[in-house]
Amino acid sequence: NGGGGEERSEERGKGAPAKGGGGKSKGYKAVTEEPCEEFGAGWIKQSKERIMPEGKGKHVDHFYISPGGRRFDSRVKVLRHLGLAVDPNPAVAARAGGSRISDAERARRAAAAEERRQAKAAKKVAAKEAKQAAKERLPAGAQEAP
Repeated sequence: NGGGGEERSEERGKGAPAKGGGGKSKGYKAVTEEPCEEFGAGWIKQSKERIMPEGKGKHVDHFYISPGGRRFDSRVKVLRHLGLAVDPNPAVAARAGGSRISDAERARRAAAAEERRQAKAAKKVAAKEAKQAAKERLPAGAQEAP
């Protein structure tokens, strides 16, 4: 991080300091912080309401700040950092559960992907063989075209 004592955004390697830094950031009209104990003691959830063009509604960005000051721009990155497979918030975990696939479905998809790879490889070999056969049918002098 260049030694400036600031934690930067994990994903892009740039961003504002995790704590402090003079209040509102440019482009945000409201910044709130609240404890986020579901990840453990000392975690903070920072919510920043974006300034949007008139009539474009409202958008709030959420950031999670670890007790050590490291800033994450998504819950998924916090979970990955903590080594958790499931979100500790039951409401979030329940929503995520609907998108998970069974082991049988995962195996079916892997088998289908392998079949597609094999078919593609076979098609490539057949095209190469057809090209070689066509080349062999040409007269000897026609093969040396520039």
